[in-house]
Amino acid sequence: MKVLDRDLIPEFIRFWEDIKSELDVTEFDITSASSAVFGDQSVEALGGAKPAWMQLPDLDLAHHIAHELAHQLLRKRGYPRIGRGIRYGTSSSEARVGGDLEELVIHIPLDALLAEYGFSNKVIVERMFNGAKEGITGSPVPDYGSPWFFTWAIRYAELTRMLTDSQMGKIDDVFREKCNEIRMLGKELLLILRRYECWTPSQTKRAMMDCRDTLGLGVDGRVLIIDGEDGTFS
Repeated sequence: MKVLDRDLIPEFIRFWEDIKSELDVTEFDITSASSAVFGDQSVEALGGAKPAWMQLPDLDLAHHIAHELAHQLLRKRGYPRIGRGIRYGTSSSEARVGGDLEELVIHIPLDALLAEYGFSNKVIVERMFNGAKEGITGSPVPDYGSPWFFTWAIRYAELTRMLTDSQMGKIDDVFREKCNEIRMLGKELLLILRRYECWTPSQTKRAMMDCRDTLGLGVDGRVLIIDGEDGTFS
């Protein structure tokens, strides 16, 4: 099995064989790097150009593709997603913060799923570390309570989950010196996530709601949690 001109590792093929019956995408969608799998980083979205993720080494490439498919798989399995009230558009601050919060929480059951197949993402994590360190160091501290304030706190929590202890120690030092209030809010989000052990759709929904309410975004439809099984809003 290939993606464009690259062979995919056996771990990915086993993953694909296990999940393909649950998805609406085909093997051709993967091999052709279609938007059905890769969205705005697909070949057609890039006007026929080869996507940047094709430069990843074999193990990370397989992880990246499996990660994209796993997002679709969790939706199919009834996991929640985040929306917003009709007054907030797709380019609104609420859309950005809600998207960041969804990624933070949904990545926990997603990563657990991928871990069963032994995927590696060391290069991806190293790039994440370098990008985060540069971005945090070179950017002004967001105003207290602003959307970017919440985004940075969510990012702190996500980085803590993803990075090695050594990498996160360096990031933590920057946060502590530059924006300790954001750091402490990020730690509060982590404490919420650590309360949960069984990441079923209902538990994931509860975790999203708890994190949203801690950020104070549960009012005026700013961030809504959409149940993946019945479509109701919370």
